Amino acid sequence: MARDLMRASMFSRRDIYDLSPGSHVCCIYDVDEEWWSVVESAIRCGLERGERIVCFIDRIPPEAMIGGLSEGGLPLDDLIGSGQVMVGTAESLYLSGGQFDPIRMSDYICRTVSGAIEDGFPALRMIGDASWALRHFPGSDRLFEYEAAINTLLGTLPCTAFCLYDRRIFPASALLDALMAHPKAMIGEELYDNHYFCDDHASASDTQDQTRLSRWISHLVEKKRYEAEIVHQRDEAEAYFTTSAVAMVVIDGDGLIRRVNPSASTVFGLNEHLLMGRTLLSFVPPEWHGDARKCIGSDAEAAKNVVIPVTPPGGEVRYVRWNASPLPHDGMEGWTLLSGEDITERRRIEENLRKNERIFSAIFHNSSVPKALVDASGTVIDANGATSRFLGVDELIGRQIPGFITAPGGVGEEERSFLRPDAETVWGLVSISDIGPGVDGEGPFIVVCQDITERKRFEEERFRALEQIERNMTQLASLNDRIRNPLAVIVAVSDMDVEESEKSRILEQAEIINGIVDEIDRGWCVSESVRDFLRKHNEFSA
Repeated sequence: MARDLMRASMFSRRDIYDLSPGSHVCCIYDVDEEWWSVVESAIRCGLERGERIVCFIDRIPPEAMIGGLSEGGLPLDDLIGSGQVMVGTAESLYLSGGQFDPIRMSDYICRTVSGAIEDGFPALRMIGDASWALRHFPGSDRLFEYEAAINTLLGTLPCTAFCLYDRRIFPASALLDALMAHPKAMIGEELYDNHYFCDDHASASDTQDQTRLSRWISHLVEKKRYEAEIVHQRDEAEAYFTTSAVAMVVIDGDGLIRRVNPSASTVFGLNEHLLMGRTLLSFVPPEWHGDARKCIGSDAEAAKNVVIPVTPPGGEVRYVRWNASPLPHDGMEGWTLLSGEDITERRRIEENLRKNERIFSAIFHNSSVPKALVDASGTVIDANGATSRFLGVDELIGRQIPGFITAPGGVGEEERSFLRPDAETVWGLVSISDIGPGVDGEGPFIVVCQDITERKRFEEERFRALEQIERNMTQLASLNDRIRNPLAVIVAVSDMDVEESEKSRILEQAEIINGIVDEIDRGWCVSESVRDFLRKHNEFSA
C-alpha cells in the first residue's frame, strides 16, 4: 500500500524547498497521497541541505514509512544508521511518560537542535503527526498552547517544523486553532502565508470570544494596511496622471470632458478649467466625428490606436493616436479614460520620408545610368530600366548578378565585365555603397554601373594602333639597311665598269635615293618620339 501511495504522491512541491529555518508549518491534508508528498518532500529537502531530520509519525508504523520511501526512490537505512535521520512513533516522543508536556517538548527541541549543531549539521528539521492528540492522553488539550509557544522558540533556532493534521479526523474547531498557531499553512498541495496566524500564545487555547476578538483585531490591522496601500496606489496613479507625457482625458457618460492632465491641455490648447464641460467632438473636424465616437461611451473598449486630428482654438491641427479604456467604478457608468500620443511631428517626418522616397524612386528609375539595389550576394532587389538595357535582361529582380557582388564596406570604383544573353561582353564602372540600417556588410547595397563599353572598345582599338606603330617602326628600321646596302654596291660598281657619262647619272640617282633614306631616318626619329609619348600617357608597352 505504501508503494502505491508513493507512486501517487506529488514529489515536485518546490514551495517546501523555499522555506527557511525557523519556519513553522501547519500541514492540513485530506487524502493519503498529500501526507506522503509532504513527508517525502520535507525529508528530501532537508537531505539536500545537509540537515538532521527527526520524524515522528502516528498514521502508519515507522517501518512502513521507511519502506514506502525506499520504494519511491528515497532509501533511508544508511542515513538512519549514520544518525542524520531519526524515525519513531509520535507517541514515543510527544507522550513520553504517558502524558503530553509542552515544557518538556520545548526542552527536547532545544537539546536536539544543539545536538545536531554539535554533530556538524547546519540545522534540524522536525516532522510530526498530530493525530495522537485525539486519543485524549493527559495533557493533549495543551497541544495548541505548545504549538503557539514554540513559534518564539523556532524564531531563535535553526529548526524547521512540519505539523501534520488529518482533516478527515480532526474537528473543525481544532483545525482552526491549529491554523491560528502556525505562521505558515499548507492546505492540500498549496503553501500559504497564514494571515489567520495569531502571534498571541494565549489566543490558541483561549475562549471562543477571545479567538474571535483576536481575529477581528487582526482583520482591523490588515484592513488599515490595505487602505494605506490603496491610498499609496491612488497617489501613484495621480502622480502618473499629472506628470505623464501622454495626453489623458476623462470623459463622462454624456461625452463631456471631466478632467485632463497638463499634456492634454497642451494638445487642446486650453487649460483644464476651460476644457471642463466641453465635448471631444467640439475639437474634432466633422469628417472625423465617426472615429471620435468610437473612443467614448459603449464603443470605447474597441478603440485602440485610433488616430484623430484635434484642432485647438486658433492653432494648427494636431494628430493624436488615442486609446480608450472604460472606467468601471461605481457611479461612473459610461465614463471613459482616453490616453493619447501626439504624433503630429512623427506624421510630418513620415510624410517627408515618403516624399523623399518618391523623389529617390523617380531619380532611381528614370536615370539613364544603370542603378540597382542588391543584397550582399548580388541578388537584385530592384533595378531601373537602364540596368535592364545594359545587361540585356528584362526581368532582373531576384536574379543574382556576379558583377554586383560586393565586399564588406562596398566597392569604391571598379571596372567589371558582364556577359549579356546575346554573348556580347559589356563593361561597366561599378561602385557599390552599403545603405542598410543594420550592421555594416548586411546591406542592402546600391549599385551604380556606368556603361564604359565604348571607351573600352576605343582603348582596345588604340592599343592595336600602338602595336601597329611599333611594327611599322621596326619595319622602317630594317628598310633603311635594306636600301642603303644595295645602293652602296651600285655606286661601287659604277666606278669600275661604267662610262663616265653613265656614271654621273648613276651617282645622281643614288644621291636622290640616299636623300629619301635620310628622310625615312628622320621620320623614324619623329615616330620614335611619338611612340614614347604614347607609351608614357597611355600605359602602353611593347
